[in-house]
Amino acid sequence: SGPKFNFLHCDFPYGIDAGKHNQGAAKKFGGYEDTADVYFNLLETLCEFTETGLAPSAHMMFWLAPKYLGQTRTMLTAAGWKINDYPLIWHRSDNSGIIPDPKRTGRQVYEMALHCTLGDRFVAQSVANLCGCPQQKEVHTSSKPRQMLAHFFRMFVDGSTIMLDPTAGSGNAVNVALKMGAKSAIGLEKNEEYVGRALQLLTETAGESY
Repeated sequence: SGPKFNFLHCDFPYGIDAGKHNQGAAKKFGGYEDTADVYFNLLETLCEFTETGLAPSAHMMFWLAPKYLGQTRTMLTAAGWKINDYPLIWHRSDNSGIIPDPKRTGRQVYEMALHCTLGDRFVAQSVANLCGCPQQKEVHTSSKPRQMLAHFFRMFVDGSTIMLDPTAGSGNAVNVALKMGAKSAIGLEKNEEYVGRALQLLTETAGESY
């Protein structure tokens, strides 16, 4: 019920068993289930929600692991999303990142998000599709830094924005959207401890602006 969302920020668990990587921060902040089944169950639910919960003209910023890029594009396209050919890239400028197999792979120092559109919704402002920003782990093991989110949200957030973040975690995306003037921004998070941390962080960062 209520108005339909015209901006989704989706930062699902990537389905890469992140909590098992020695370089992660799950021990400090607590982990979450990060299997392929979890990722694809969430993706299937999103595809079903697209018709009932999204406005005919909407944007989505969808974070994912490169290993699932092909399958994800196929599923989102079938659900009606148009996907920009060029992803949005966050370069961890402090070169933080995991090395899944130190003997065989390099350190992963970037993350990618798909820029998806329903209808012919224009961006609020065109910005570079790459943003360099250090990692920011304050209350959640996989939080996205507010400075980086603010850079990309300049494309999607204005006074007409009705945003949903269905796996809100640190709450940073909701935090930034509200400070950038969104009409409304809702975050869903099933872990009560994370919810408490996110609300505390929202209070602590009340003086920030973007």
